[in-house]
Amino acid sequence: MIVGMDADQLLQHWQYVHPAVKPIETEVEHAAALARYEQVFALQVADPGNTVIGSLLEVLGAQIHRFEAERYVIPEAPPHQVLAYLMDSRGLSQSGLAREVHIDQGTLSKLLTGVRAFSKAHAKALSGFFQVPVELFL
Repeated sequence: MIVGMDADQLLQHWQYVHPAVKPIETEVEHAAALARYEQVFALQVADPGNTVIGSLLEVLGAQIHRFEAERYVIPEAPPHQVLAYLMDSRGLSQSGLAREVHIDQGTLSKLLTGVRAFSKAHAKALSGFFQVPVELFL
């Protein structure tokens, strides 16, 4: 039993909570979960010490992460192909990405063709921008 709540009370509340915390299965549910996360995050910003909001963010974030990790799998490939895939999937040009990550466009071109190896600095900048593990570029 949850402290202060018996099973009947829990079930009464669960009908309202369940849709928000059940595993995400579709793109529509994913979009709704992202919107819900943003709403709850705004509440956390307004009340940063609220541990209830913080724990809800953890639950929602874990569900979103689980769905994205299963749905948006980045295939194992050489670093230059991973970069090309990430750029293409986001509609980014070389010049646009170069401006965003502060890597010279000529250098970026060499990275994309596999002529030049990724430095740790390149990998760190790109992983930060794309929000992917740095190891994908090394």
